[in-house]
Parts: sequence; structure tokens; C-alpha cells
Amino acid sequence: MEKAAIIIPAAKKNMAVAFRSGVRVALGTDAGVYPHGQNGGEFWSMVELGLSPLQALQAGTVNAAELMAGRIAWESFARRCWRIWLP
Repeated sequence: MEKAAIIIPAAKKNMAVAFRSGVRVALGTDAGVYPHGQNGGEFWSMVELGLSPLQALQAGTVNAAELMAGRIAWESFARRCWRIWLP
């Protein structure tokens, strides 16, 4: 079985759980998995996984800028993640 066939469904499930749990996300890329400039389709993928269109746009603009500026506290992120996986 191709690795992507296993990884992609699990990644989508985990992202949907994170979105429902209120984890603040940022959209961006450093990977060359498709030609430059075509990652805009990820906005639609985020909507399909549970974000509103506005939240998806914020992930690629405001949230990404604040993350890069260091304004998202790691402790807050970790606290939310632990609530997802621990009782």
C-alpha cells in the first residue's frame, strides 16, 4: 500500500479534530509537493475539514503572520492538543 494512502486520511482526520477543538492554525508551505503558487487549494481543503471560509482565510493571513511573529503561545497550543488526546 502506498504511504500516502495511509498518511493522508489520518492527517485529514487529525486536522478535523484539531479544528473542532479550537486549535488555531496557520496555512503555509515550505514543501515542494506541487508547483509554486498552487497551494491556494489548501484553503478549500480546510473548509472541507471544518473551518469556515473566514477561518480558512485567517489561517493563511492573520494567524500565519502572528505565528511567524511569535504571538501564539506554545503553552496554549500544547494545552489544547493534550485535551484532544488525553482524558
